[in-house]
Amino acid sequence: MVTSGTVLASGLYAEAKGASITGFCLAVGSAICYTLYNLAGEVALAEVSPLTVMSYTQLISSLGLIAFLFLASLFSAILRDNRPFDIKKKN
Repeated sequence: MVTSGTVLASGLYAEAKGASITGFCLAVGSAICYTLYNLAGEVALAEVSPLTVMSYTQLISSLGLIAFLFLASLFSAILRDNRPFDIKKKN
């Protein structure tokens, strides 16, 4: 998310002369998520073992990435005016 926000804010892929509001929002959102992650980690480590915290962190991150890949595939197919998951159109 930080990389996406930085690229959009810098205008690397845009012809704009100013900063991108989308990039700025992604950068602020990523900073907030990272802060919440650190705060939740401190609370969790006070109550359970570090191995348990790490295991749950990896599980939740993996599920989030799977959901992101699914949504990215779905939106990519919609934007290309194709059907997602190689479903053939009927003539």
